[in-house]
Amino acid sequence: MKLTDYLIVLIIPAVMLACGAISKKFPPGSINSIYGYRTARSMQSEESWKKAQKYMSKFFADYGIISFLSGIALSVLCLAFFKRDYMPEVIMLMQTLGIFAIFPIVETKLKNET
Repeated sequence: MKLTDYLIVLIIPAVMLACGAISKKFPPGSINSIYGYRTARSMQSEESWKKAQKYMSKFFADYGIISFLSGIALSVLCLAFFKRDYMPEVIMLMQTLGIFAIFPIVETKLKNET
């Protein structure tokens, strides 16, 4: 097991942070089918669209930071105590599954505001 295996777990948080920063800096201006958080609820109105983009970019940035810090902590713990070959994959799976939390979070916020 190599240290580089554990550095790979930082890729997902880096992508999340980048997506959050890009979508915050360059939000999609109007409803489209190419770029942005696109669900039936977010595309119902221009107001829902803008709120969904704001929530999505905040979630990605926040989750990227949390995922980055927890990835480092788990990697250190795994290297120090567990020394299992599959641990980087487990950490990446946990990070990836967390990404899917965006849908219920944003949809609930949009539903509660309409």
